[in-house]
Amino acid sequence: MPYKCKEDNWVGRRPKEVIRHLEDSHNIRIIEPSPCITYYTKPPFSVVRFGIYLGREGRAEKWRINDYICDNDKTALPSFSLLLKHIWEAHNIKIFRFRRNSPVDPYEMLNQVSSKLLMSKETKELSKNLLEKFLHFPLFQGKHRGGVAALAVYVSCLKNDEKMSQEEIAEKFGIARVTLSKNYKIFRQIEHELDLG
Repeated sequence: MPYKCKEDNWVGRRPKEVIRHLEDSHNIRIIEPSPCITYYTKPPFSVVRFGIYLGREGRAEKWRINDYICDNDKTALPSFSLLLKHIWEAHNIKIFRFRRNSPVDPYEMLNQVSSKLLMSKETKELSKNLLEKFLHFPLFQGKHRGGVAALAVYVSCLKNDEKMSQEEIAEKFGIARVTLSKNYKIFRQIEHELDLG
């Protein structure tokens, strides 16, 4: 189930993508749960396990190893949902999950992502035209619409000789690179059936 940031209409599908978005776009650093660190105490050398996070001042802080840590205000949250609630209340950034029956508007996603990518005006127009053709083609029926929109951007960049990697486009659309790669393979199979001008 995808996530959406209300502040800038960013869309992502996984918690790791949400955390990366918070760090890149909102300067909020999140420390994810990590494996515990094992060390030995004084004799009789009993084993102690706990998570250690070194603060910016180099001082060791003890946290539960399953906590998410908001580095900006040194707050530990035991779950990802509580982390999102804290980000909303403390930093006024609302990130929420789509409802299962909530459709993704591919045209809205295309407009949002194309404004962030270094694309020419001609490429943006071509991607909109391609998206309309892809959505009406039988092989793309039932496909994730964000993935189809990403395909439109990728193909339009290739057609206009604008360098844009699959990884970069997939990340902006909040999908896996494999999804875009599979959609592109479908496109190559039916390219001759599309009137691309």
